[in-house]
Amino acid sequence: MQGRIVEVNYQRGLAIFEDAIGDYGYFEMLSSDALERDDIIAGNLNSLGRETITKARTGKKIEVFIEDHGMSLEVARNQVYPD
Repeated sequence: MQGRIVEVNYQRGLAIFEDAIGDYGYFEMLSSDALERDDIIAGNLNSLGRETITKARTGKKIEVFIEDHGMSLEVARNQVYPD
């Protein structure tokens, strides 16, 4: 499944993504912080736990830990940017 990076919190190593059906989720970047807003990614975005995603533009493989998915952007932002 393809998705798009919406926001990246580099301090916490977390990124918010939008999946192909318009739902949002977030993951922890385990192997790299080479993701930027609007990057297109591919991988199993509707799972939980450790996954390998691919950055479409470069083909670079990135290890992530998907924390949650299937949520609104507001809920994802609250998880990635807690008060």
